Amino acid sequence: MIAFFELECSCTAPEEVVFLVGSGTALGSWDMYHGIILETSPERFPWWYTTGPVVIESMHADFQFAISDRSLSVVRWEGLPYHRRLQCRHLRSKDGQQMEMVFRASWEDPKSTVTIRPSKLPFLEARPVPGACERRAEVLGTHHGQQRARA
Repeated sequence: MIAFFELECSCTAPEEVVFLVGSGTALGSWDMYHGIILETSPERFPWWYTTGPVVIESMHADFQFAISDRSLSVVRWEGLPYHRRLQCRHLRSKDGQQMEMVFRASWEDPKSTVTIRPSKLPFLEARPVPGACERRAEVLGTHHGQQRARA
């Protein structure tokens, strides 16, 4: 299943980023260095989001969000008493079009929404988002209107 993730989180400092880390290789197998760095922008802050599709191969994915500094040392994990879970289904519309899921939540709020919508991507183009390790040397976009330095 193709999934996108969005998190409302206004408690980050300018040098911090939000990570998505969880079960399965697409979410880093609970390893921050292989998790997914969410992006934000001055226009979209406090919303953080995956910039591309996350391909989840299992029937469900357990995950959490974490805030980290540029050195990728964990600053703090969400304080929920349990992991978040996304139930994945391989869905197609009546005309055979592939569907995708969008998970939306707020930092440390157990409530979330999942929207299922037609995918704009051909199935073969759906690739996992690069992990944190591959992106360590990249510019991570902007945060609170400031350019982030290379790690």
